[in-house]
Amino acid sequence: MKKGSLAQRIRNRLLRMRLQPIRVFCFHQVSDTFDPVTMWKSDWVSTEVFKQRILALKKEGYQFVSLEDAKRRMKHDSIRTKRYAVLTADDGSSTVKNVLPWLAEQKIPFSFDFVCKSIVYGRETFQKIKH
Repeated sequence: MKKGSLAQRIRNRLLRMRLQPIRVFCFHQVSDTFDPVTMWKSDWVSTEVFKQRILALKKEGYQFVSLEDAKRRMKHDSIRTKRYAVLTADDGSSTVKNVLPWLAEQKIPFSFDFVCKSIVYGRETFQKIKH
């Protein structure tokens, strides 16, 4: 038997539904080769591991959306029952160019923006959060 009253369980379930986060995954370097001279300070992942991680997220029920769609959903959706994820790279297409055809084939949007709080929440809101 579960602990807590029925009302508490329903309330907790509704809060979890309402507060379903939108996950943002930022990749720095996706490639088939690792160059220790140029990549020793970067976050590197192999192409195969990248694909496995994306497919695992899909299997877990994540729906990939663009950064703009995520921003719209955060602003207007008071209840998010689906799991959403955004994929980004912070160095442009050169860091992920080998996986872009695969992402297009999978119909997964990809953003070349480095995601920070001021982009997601807007500069005015970010100023309020910061202080």
